[in-house]
Amino acid sequence: MIEAALQTARSDFRAFLRAAVTAANPQASEEEVRERVAAQVAYCPEEVALPHIQEWASGDAISRTGPALGDRFWIVQHEDPLVPAAALDRARELLPKAHIIEAEDGPISRPDIVAGVVRKITAPPRAA
Repeated sequence: MIEAALQTARSDFRAFLRAAVTAANPQASEEEVRERVAAQVAYCPEEVALPHIQEWASGDAISRTGPALGDRFWIVQHEDPLVPAAALDRARELLPKAHIIEAEDGPISRPDIVAGVVRKITAPPRAA
């Protein structure tokens, strides 16, 4: 499945993004998906994104870089057919200090979820 997704990313980057955005946000309308894909391509074009996608798909990226990030590594995820529960279990195993938050409705189309996580990460430390 990963190789098929990578092949799509290499041959039709927008179709790859559309599939990812749709899978991550099943409640999004056609127009919302279209806008999100356009915004993503404008923010990070194919020639920049594709090498990163290929690196993460290799399976080695998390084990090589994640542990060094410790508790600075955050994953906001929800039930997604592209990322099975076993993958999150493996991430928890490889990254015991990481913050893995399971969000409802998908973090892409729910900016309030992502904003809450960002506020939590950037909040000043509380006195003990």
